[in-house]
Amino acid sequence: MKNLIKSLCPPLIFKLTKRYLKQDIRWVGNYPTFQEAQTQCSGYDPDIYLNQLIKAVQITQNDPTKCERDSIILDQVTYPYPLLNSLFALAMKFRSQNLSIIDFGGSLGSLYFQNKKFLSLLPHFTWHILEQEKIIQAGKTLFENQQLFFHQDIQELQNKLPPKSTKFLFLSGVLQYLEMPYQTLDSLIKSFEFDAILIDRTSFSTNNTHQITIQKVPSTIYSAQYPCHLFSKQELLASLTSAGYQLLDEFYSYCDTSTNQIDFLGFSLYKEKTCSKD
Repeated sequence: MKNLIKSLCPPLIFKLTKRYLKQDIRWVGNYPTFQEAQTQCSGYDPDIYLNQLIKAVQITQNDPTKCERDSIILDQVTYPYPLLNSLFALAMKFRSQNLSIIDFGGSLGSLYFQNKKFLSLLPHFTWHILEQEKIIQAGKTLFENQQLFFHQDIQELQNKLPPKSTKFLFLSGVLQYLEMPYQTLDSLIKSFEFDAILIDRTSFSTNNTHQITIQKVPSTIYSAQYPCHLFSKQELLASLTSAGYQLLDEFYSYCDTSTNQIDFLGFSLYKEKTCSKD
């Protein structure tokens, strides 16, 4: 299961969109396999990225007027209202008095800190992040608190979760960067039997075919190239339906800009059979 965490690459900095940074991020090529696309890509320096990320989160952690997204500080907070709508609707449906949110690829708590004022209205919740080892170490040392926890493997997280908690999986801007997204998603579902899954900031091809491309970030932001999936919406939803989930809502990403070839979408799904946990 540790391979699931190791597959969290690239970090969130490579998911920046020109809506906020006014830069030309491009998706080029159409490759038969993720591995072939990877051979055409340059790497990145994880230490430089992590230092930048830590500084950004430290600045915004206690300043509600600022927001950290993809390691960049924004002076205006934009909230993911479609995601929050689904979160609170599903929390009401499951009558959640003890909610565990598992944020796979959640960096140093970007979503948690961004939406803390809304999350504080939940009766009781804990936020658990699964990430790469260096990010988890920094999170445990600098940012962990009574609600926010960092885990570098699934067993550690399983041991931390209350036995009767309602479990929601968050996947925000992460699925498209995994080498094997469907296998990873299947392993997570089997490990936790989530009551609901909330997906956001995920790239889909507008022609409804699964494609593998390369995302290029210009040097003015952080010079890098990474393989990226453009999912088929029908294919992804079919895989979740076959796992027993029902679609509650579909929405456009709150901060990513769609193009003629790419839509950035989000979905909320739930399992009906577990809707009466107390």
